[in-house]
Amino acid sequence: TASGHGAVFILQQGRKPALLSGSDTVRAQSSANGLLAGSGDTVYAVGFRTGVLSVTDGRGTWREIARGLGSPDGIDWAHGTQGFYVSDNVGGNLYFVSRTSGGSVTRLASGLKAPADLVIDRKRRWLVVPENGGNRLTVYPLSS
Repeated sequence: TASGHGAVFILQQGRKPALLSGSDTVRAQSSANGLLAGSGDTVYAVGFRTGVLSVTDGRGTWREIARGLGSPDGIDWAHGTQGFYVSDNVGGNLYFVSRTSGGSVTRLASGLKAPADLVIDRKRRWLVVPENGGNRLTVYPLSS
């Protein structure tokens, strides 16, 4: 935006793009990259330049969950809804961020080459991480 903030837009078929309330004023989301829908209007976002994971209620209130995630790109649910998997595109790390212990951050892997958006294959119980800099997909089996 003109004020140096980023913004997240809601796109719905047949409607004009709408601004996700507060996404254009929260400094932690000046570079929102990975987005993850929660229940109701809840949206989780990671800021690529800030290294912050935060959550909004969809009505303008944002709360910071964790810092120190490098340059986060991908985000998905881990272990049901106990936490999140987050990829660090520039630092080459894969993190687990807990929802239950105040957003504690655990590095699960390092040395990845530009890990990008990630996804959980829930049927096969795999965490799939594309590595843009390595021209490959890395697949991690998930325990039960």
